[in-house]
Amino acid sequence: MKEGHVICTITNAFITIYSTFHTDVKVLIKQYQYADEEREEAVVKERYVGIDKVFFSFIDYNPIYKEKH
Repeated sequence: MKEGHVICTITNAFITIYSTFHTDVKVLIKQYQYADEEREEAVVKERYVGIDKVFFSFIDYNPIYKEKH
């Protein structure tokens, strides 16, 4: 009986450790995915803000465009 109890306790300990490790890994993966999404969003925003700046600069400094509009 004692050997069976010890084996069961050790098995439960390994299951707990594995579960905790697995959960931690899942959390880390989600954090990295979220960070990647934030970086991608920042790049897209920067790209479009840059396009807007160029377009508005073109309008502001182009006398022909100002006269027609």
